[in-house]
Amino acid sequence: MNKAETPLPSRLRASPLDWMPLIILCLAVAALFYRFLVGEVIFWGVPLLQFYPWREMAFNALRAGRLPLWNPLAGCGAPLLANYQTAVFYPPNWLYLIIPAEYAMGLVGMVHLIWAGLGMRAYLRRLGVDRLGQGVGAISFALSGYLVSRFGFLSITSTVPWLPWLMWAVDGVVEAEGKRVLRGAFSLLAGVAAMMLLAGHAQTAFYSLILAGAYGLWRVLGRSADADRAGKKRVMLMLMLAAVALGIAVAAVQLVPTFELMQTSQRAGGVEREFALTYSFWPWRFLSLIAPDLFGSPARGDWWGYGMYWEDAIYVGLLTLLLAVRGVVRWLRERHTASPAVQAVPFFAVSLIPVVILALGKNTPLFPFLYDHIPTFNMFQAPTRWMVLAVFALCVLGAVGADRFVVSERGMFWSRLSLAGGAAVTPIALVVSRGVSGEVRPSLPDALIRLGVQVALMALLFLVWGRAEKLARGRPAWETAALVLLALDLISAHGGLNPTLPASYYHQPSGLAETVAATAPGARTLYLPEDAYQAEFEALLDVSDLHAGGRARWDELRASLLPNLGLIDGVPSANNFDPLRVGHQDALIEALRGVRLSEAIESARRMGVGVLLAPRDLPGMEQIARAGEIRAYRVPDPWPRVALADCAESESGLGCRPRSNGVARIMSDMPERVAVHVEAEQAGYLLLLDTYYPGWTVKLDGQAVPLLQANSAFRAVQVPAGEHEIIFAYRPVSLLAGAAISGTGLLVLAGLGLIRLKT
Repeated sequence: MNKAETPLPSRLRASPLDWMPLIILCLAVAALFYRFLVGEVIFWGVPLLQFYPWREMAFNALRAGRLPLWNPLAGCGAPLLANYQTAVFYPPNWLYLIIPAEYAMGLVGMVHLIWAGLGMRAYLRRLGVDRLGQGVGAISFALSGYLVSRFGFLSITSTVPWLPWLMWAVDGVVEAEGKRVLRGAFSLLAGVAAMMLLAGHAQTAFYSLILAGAYGLWRVLGRSADADRAGKKRVMLMLMLAAVALGIAVAAVQLVPTFELMQTSQRAGGVEREFALTYSFWPWRFLSLIAPDLFGSPARGDWWGYGMYWEDAIYVGLLTLLLAVRGVVRWLRERHTASPAVQAVPFFAVSLIPVVILALGKNTPLFPFLYDHIPTFNMFQAPTRWMVLAVFALCVLGAVGADRFVVSERGMFWSRLSLAGGAAVTPIALVVSRGVSGEVRPSLPDALIRLGVQVALMALLFLVWGRAEKLARGRPAWETAALVLLALDLISAHGGLNPTLPASYYHQPSGLAETVAATAPGARTLYLPEDAYQAEFEALLDVSDLHAGGRARWDELRASLLPNLGLIDGVPSANNFDPLRVGHQDALIEALRGVRLSEAIESARRMGVGVLLAPRDLPGMEQIARAGEIRAYRVPDPWPRVALADCAESESGLGCRPRSNGVARIMSDMPERVAVHVEAEQAGYLLLLDTYYPGWTVKLDGQAVPLLQANSAFRAVQVPAGEHEIIFAYRPVSLLAGAAISGTGLLVLAGLGLIRLKT
């Protein structure tokens, strides 16, 4: 009988009880995010400042029947579709076409948490792990601190769940017998890789592909010598590489425009060393593996640890951690068995070592050395995000430890001891907290009490094992209790980390935006770099307390016109909060850091900025509006967005200044097309204060003419004397090239599917 047709062992055959872990997971996700089910939405941090503005603009464009190629409101104009995290081509995000963006953000995120659990369950099932192990792995991964605390980082929330599916697909190729099954496994691996790459977070996808590549190599090299007939191992490795390459081809419609933006962005030469090492894993947070809130929590307003809570959040549940240790012990005892689950243990246990070292970033000498000498290590910030692989490995090890779980007599002894110890921790912690209340952080005794309760409950669970085993339905009931305990542990650890508000929050009027639009119609706003940071992280967002200030603070935030809030209100800004920004335009903004106010005002005028925003008093400037801590000041005599100009070549490029004579009027203003009517008394240039970027073309009276880069970051075109029509149009070749590659990749996948159906 073909291996692919071999019946599953009885303990792995489908039964109604097999769905219990998934049911518990779905109920846990609903409990964590029940406010979504009553109409509230996420807003804190990047959902408001990035994802909602991007996706609202992008999917509004799609509903209007046009591709969302360009964002005219941020950074004096910036690519929108090429912004990787907008993830327009990611199929689950097409839900934004039929559901308002404010609701879709939360619903798509919830679906992805469940998808993460399903992927882990599928992968563990392929390893032969039983129902309890599948449940432990699925629940602990989907509800881990890494995923739940980062829920608002929607691109991460969409990308991480594909990691277990990627491992599942790699195993599918390794285990495939027969050409028909192999073609199917090859197509699935390519499809999973494509979905992960389209999901919108390059860093997570890159790390996941590294782990999957190492895993695939380990699995292939670990096959018996008999499996290497005619170089079969080499062929299998080549097939896996080819499948990932096909996945990259399918995703090219997104990857090629993003690559073009990357090459012209502020990250073209890699990120700066200090930025790259920002958010290195804080070693003390290893203690949070057993006590997640030892250093407090921003959900309760008492976070006092290093950096951002969510960057180092790695809690997977105390039960999962204990079972992960049992998984390693089990391998030491059963390493000579043929169990795929047991044989997977050394890979994941050993992988923890390099992953943790890399995540520590600047806290070890290794990562700085790699940054200086090895390509790709200067591509991203936040080394702590390597921890996604450690979280995955711990969940797999915990699942293997739960597989075929029994409590021995020695285990009963330790359970009784743990029950007594856990029960004793609570009164001891209470006494200590009262005795040294002014000297110890409140989170420390609270965390110890929580740990004591968890230890006692787990010990009690293990102590009833013997009785449960003797009952007819005792084992399933005990497994359900164990999974419920794990889910409750994770819910209590991560509840409140994603504040919500009524959906109307996104649509409420912004008095500041209305005043700015009325006072300086069409003019851009600008935060100086240091003011943007102060407004975001000091005046409006408190990373130690997600609920600081309450609704009044959130209304101030909504009205603040922080980048990229102007997209919501239709107010253009010279600032841009995109991760990838057009390099020469971003350099103009960064050049304002620390300069004198008079110099900043003059530079702002040259960018067409009519309003300066700041969380402080700016002496000598006319204040026209205020929203809480944010003041709006009029910038005198800003340059018009479009004007006839006198230009001259210099070492720094074409330098232009508006001229007083002649007429230049914008007749049609769309994101990807700007039409200008010109009446020039003499030959010269037309200066358009929109970002110069590849893909923009210009026609003068219907004839293509060269588009010039002026004043470092803007567009200009030579204009003869007389009356003319000038049309700027955005037609990125990168999108056409990416679409052609993606179309070819999809045809290859479709062809493989047809061949499989016919054979």
